[in-house]
Formats: sequence, structure tokens, C-alpha cells
Amino acid sequence: MLLWGSGPGANKKNPMYGLLRPTLSGASSVVVNNYDARVELYPISFLGFAAGRRHIQSSFEDFPFYNCEQVRCAGTIDRDYTQVKAAIGFGRFVTMANIIQSKNTYSDEDNEGKPVAEFRFATLANAKEDTMYRSQYVLAYKHSTGLIGIVAEYVKFDESDQTNNMDLLIYTTKSKSTTYVFGVGQFTSTHVAQGLIGVFQMRTDFLPSSKMF
Repeated sequence: MLLWGSGPGANKKNPMYGLLRPTLSGASSVVVNNYDARVELYPISFLGFAAGRRHIQSSFEDFPFYNCEQVRCAGTIDRDYTQVKAAIGFGRFVTMANIIQSKNTYSDEDNEGKPVAEFRFATLANAKEDTMYRSQYVLAYKHSTGLIGIVAEYVKFDESDQTNNMDLLIYTTKSKSTTYVFGVGQFTSTHVAQGLIGVFQMRTDFLPSSKMF
């Protein structure tokens, strides 16, 4: 919903408008499924604030970097989060920042006292709850259908004192309503030694929405 200004469709070079945008998204890898419901407020098009909840359900217990007899791999993770994100463009160059703080709660049925597998970040978390701080930074060049650039991500879990870092070279391209992301780089955490990582993501927008740029 456009709050003020003429919006992105009227003049793509004019960033002076504000948005309120409710968002519902979901993702699945069959054994790990999640949904995310949030409300985003952009007082100006390149600066946004959000609050939401992400629910993650895992039925997988064969992660190569966990001993799932000692660590709780299956179960649920709920993240209640607040978020700040910004994007600024200079010609075809784009820089973005995304900072999230979330209060995470974990199901603990039949796993009393076991640390939790935070498999997205290859770390461990407290048995029932933890506080997570996550920041992402992007510097990219816009080509005809997407971006090519570098991404840095840093994550810290407060109570369990776990950390994660990932640095990627990425290439994105969009075909109609689907965006494809390819990445390669390095990954390390307090639970897993530094190594190479490859990333692939496919996202489809079922309804049109206003973009930051």
C-alpha cells in the first residue's frame, strides 16, 4: 500500500515515496519447511523496518555436521523478529544492508536439555530459547535481468555464544515472476570449520508487489 508520493511505477528514478507492505512467504525442501509472516514499513523507499514471525519445521535427522543423537535436529523453531533494511543505488551499482534481531524459541519434546541444531547457520543454540543477531551486506552490479556481486553475512547467538560467517559471490536472474540465485564462497561457524559452500535459491512471487528499486 502506497503511503505517500507517486510510487515506483510512476518514475523509477524518483525514490521519494513510502510503502506499507504485509508479506507472507514460504519455503520447502520437503524435510525442512517454513513460513514467514511480517509487516514492512518504508517511510522512504530505500529504508525499511519490519516485524514478523518465522516458523520452521524440521523432520530431518541426518545432517552431516551434527550428531543428532546428542543434538536436537528435528522439531520446530520460531523466530519473533524485528528488522531494518536499506538499499542505495549509484547508476548500476547497488549497496544493501539487512539487520535482524530475533527471539528464538525451540520445541523440546523428548529432548530435555539437548542443544538445538540451528542448521541454517551450522551452529548450536540453547535447548529452549536463544537471541539471534544477523546482519547481511551486499555490493552488486545490476545487469539486464538481475545482479552480480558479493554478499557478507554475520550471525551471533547470544545465550549459546555461537557465531557464523558466510561470504559469497552471487549471480541473480529473473524470468517473469521467478528469481534464481546462484552463489559460491566460504562458510565457517563455531561448530563447523571453514570450507567452501555453494548456494542455489529459487523464489516465485505469486502476487505483484512494490519493490525497493
